[in-house]
Parts: sequence; structure tokens; C-alpha cells
Amino acid sequence: MSLAARTSGASGGDDGTSAGRARSVIFFVSDGMGPGYVTMTREAGLCASSTLGSLTPHLVGLCETRSANSMVTDSAAGATAYATGFRTDNHVIGEVPIRDFGVGAPASYRPAGTVLEGAQLAGKRTGIVTTTRVTHATPAAFSSHLADRDDENEIAREQVYSLELNVLFGGGRRHFDPSSVAGSARADALDLIADARREGYALVTNATSMRRAAREAAAEAARSPGGGGGGYASPRAAASSRPRLLGLFAPSHMPYEIDRAEGDVETPTLAEMTGAALEALAPSEAGFFLLVEAGRIDHAGHANDAATAAREVCAYDAAWAVALEFADRHPDVLVVGSSDHDTGGLSVGCCDRYAMDGDALRRQKFSAEYVAYAIIDAYGAARTNGEDIDAQGPAILAAAFAAAGRDVDAAESRITAEALAALHEMAKAASDPANGAGGTHGYEGWALQNAVGEALSAASSVGWTSHGHTGVDVAVFARGPGAEAFRGYSRNDEVGRAVIDALGVDPAAGLEASSA
Repeated sequence: MSLAARTSGASGGDDGTSAGRARSVIFFVSDGMGPGYVTMTREAGLCASSTLGSLTPHLVGLCETRSANSMVTDSAAGATAYATGFRTDNHVIGEVPIRDFGVGAPASYRPAGTVLEGAQLAGKRTGIVTTTRVTHATPAAFSSHLADRDDENEIAREQVYSLELNVLFGGGRRHFDPSSVAGSARADALDLIADARREGYALVTNATSMRRAAREAAAEAARSPGGGGGGYASPRAAASSRPRLLGLFAPSHMPYEIDRAEGDVETPTLAEMTGAALEALAPSEAGFFLLVEAGRIDHAGHANDAATAAREVCAYDAAWAVALEFADRHPDVLVVGSSDHDTGGLSVGCCDRYAMDGDALRRQKFSAEYVAYAIIDAYGAARTNGEDIDAQGPAILAAAFAAAGRDVDAAESRITAEALAALHEMAKAASDPANGAGGTHGYEGWALQNAVGEALSAASSVGWTSHGHTGVDVAVFARGPGAEAFRGYSRNDEVGRAVIDALGVDPAAGLEASSA
């Protein structure tokens, strides 16, 4: 039985829940944020809202996160459950298994309609906002249909040619630029930036151009038939009409909040992207569906980097505040949020210490990713200069950790000699030209970055069980018309169906229309 059916007798209350169908839905995914992240961030007092006051008052339930083929899901399957209302196998986006080919037969999949496609068919405008590459697993599950989440070049192609989004904000420009552009990840000459412009997208590359384009888009939408009602051949045609905004703010993932350069006002925050997307989508009389992903919580969890993860949770809470302020002015908007899974098995307190050091989390100045790259650059420079790496290594490590707020010689840092020796060997390997480039964030992380994360977290007594995902239940937050349907305990596919039901759309018909 679905969660909505189990709770259909619930009535609205002072917690912001209310009965009725939503005209619009803002759906948040806090990638990798298990329950421990909320406790850690709240107790460390890192956020402007020290108690996560935008998020936690709207806690309504728990969600089981497993995929169709594993107790422990990946982001592709987890997001597909939310996007389609169906579970799928790990690594698959926007498709579901076909299991009638007999034992031992290769896995086969078919596309499943998404809430976003259903919303478009109903004449609603649609948008995606993320701090990861827009082609990464979670946004991809809402915007493409593939059996391989790693085919990000094809995901980008589908996003431009097939989906007709009104707003797409995040990182990942490398998958849109042709191979002739430095830094492109494509092997072909396809220029998806130029093609997106021909499809009617305005390209924005920084916070200033994003805000200006959002204001212009809102004014245009308010004047157009798509914003004010009829005039198009179908509701879907109205929904896919302009405004259309494409914001690609980084070659790969957007930078962590902790690594944001002082005075940087041109790299938009998650809250700023959310606000701009809402401004552009709001004039639609039919309503809208907006996905907002706080995607880099997961990456920090893979690296076991507690302080960096906490700041990403703060960014998530700030984006919720923007959504709630918008919902206060538009009472027919439902705001829902959950996580696709937990990452890292974070524990508040570890190593037989009945404590957590919030000061240590607050003192950390850079992410494990940033520190790891600094170490690789320094080791590489030493090699180039003909210096003795083994002699210089300890000083390089000490300087990199000091810049991040950790004294490797101080007892309170809890960085052991064995850990430093292991870091030295990893840094030598990572900086060795024979091993290729320094490295980027991979699926399970990257060895040096992960080891740096463990070392940075040691001082805080925040513990970890894994550099991968875990199968624990995650929180569900909801506020607005239909929020009572999310109360209690549910499966991830039930949460997806409850969102679809709240919006009153038909994903299967939307898929058929988008494929026609």
C-alpha cells in the first residue's frame, strides 16, 4: 500500500501541511544526506540558521532507499525511484528492468516516464537545479533514459534535444562543448551549447547573468501565452515555450561552499540558483515542477570530509529557506525533500569518544578535494625541480594541512604518523606522470582525497564506516498542499508516486508525448 493511501485520513495542521492538490512542486534531493549529517551540522552550529531552522521543522517521515537489485542503492536508481515512482537497478537512469527473459539472460530495460515529462504534458513549466554536473546521476534520472549513468555525453544530448526544459542550472559544461574546445569531455564535434541556443535557450555563465536572465524570462513569460494561458497547440507546447535558461557554471561539478574564494559573488550558490529558477518558472498559470539537488553532500561523504559535508548541508538549508519564502507567497506550492541514500555511514562521535568537536569542524578552511589537489601540485612541482620527494614530502603535507586549519603535529588533530606515511605514498603515486593526470572525483572517490578527508575529520570525532553508500533510512521533509501524504514510513518509489499524485500528472503519457 502506498504511503499516500496509508495516510489519506490525515488532516493539515500548524506544521505547514494541508490537504488538496498542488499546482506546483519543488522537489529537493539532498544527495547522500543520511540522518547523521543533520545532527552533525546542527550541533556544529555552522549554518546561518544554527538549528537548520528552514529544514527540520518540516520533517514528516522516513524513507527506505533500496534499489531493485540491491539493499544499498546508488544515486541513479535512487533518483529514478523519485522521478518515475518505480525502482530500478543500480547504475540505471530513467529506465526500469524487464525481467522476463529467463535466468541468466542479460539485463534489459525500458524507459519509464518521469514526473517532469508528466508535468510538461500538463502544460507545467519544468526546471532542474544542481550543484553537480547537470548530467550527473540525480538530474539525469529526471531528464533522460539510459541504462548507463556514466554516458554523460548522451545525457547532455537528450537534455538539449529531447526534454525541452525551461531551466537547467548546474555544472558540467565539458559535456556540452565540442571536442575542439579545451577541457571538453566529448569525443565528437557536437556543439550542444550552440544547439541549445538554436533551441531557444539563453546561456548564462555567472550569477549576474543568471539573475538578469531570470528577471527577463519572468517578464517575458508573464506576457506570453505560456504564462497567461492559451495560444498554443497543446499544453505541452505552452510549457516548453520560452523562457528557456541554460546555466553551466563550471566545467565539472560546482565548487564546494567551503572552497568558495573570498569575495566570489559570481559563482551562484544553491539558494541563488533556486531563487532564479523560481523567478523564471513562477509566471506559468499551469504551475511548474522544479528539481533542486544539493549534490555535493554526497561527494564530501565519499571523501569522509565532515566539515565540507556540513557546509553543503547548510547550503541545502539555505535553498529550503528560499523555497519556503516562495511558498509563503504561493500557497498552492508543495515543497518536498528527501535523500536518495546515505553516504559514508557518518556517526556523530567515534573511536570510543563520547563527544563531537564542533570547533574542529568550524576551524577547517578547505575541502579534502582542495587539499588533495594542493598536495599533488606541490609534489609535482618538487619533481619538476628535481627535489627529493621523500625529503620534501612531510613539509608539503604539513603546509597543505596547515592551510586547511590542521596542525599535523598537534595532538588535537589526531593525525597519526602512520596516516601521514600513507598519505605520502599516495601523493607520490598521484603526482607521478606515469600514472596520468592528478585525478577527479570518481564514483567511489579518489584514494588520496579520501585519505585526506579521513585525516581532516579525525579531530572532530566524526566517524565513518565507508567511502561508499549505506542502506539506512533517510528523512522526508514536506510542507504545503498534499504534504500529509508523506507522513510516516515509505519506500523511495512510494515517495516518487506521492509527488506525481500531488501534482496530478501522467508520466507515462508525458514520455509518449516527448517521444513522438
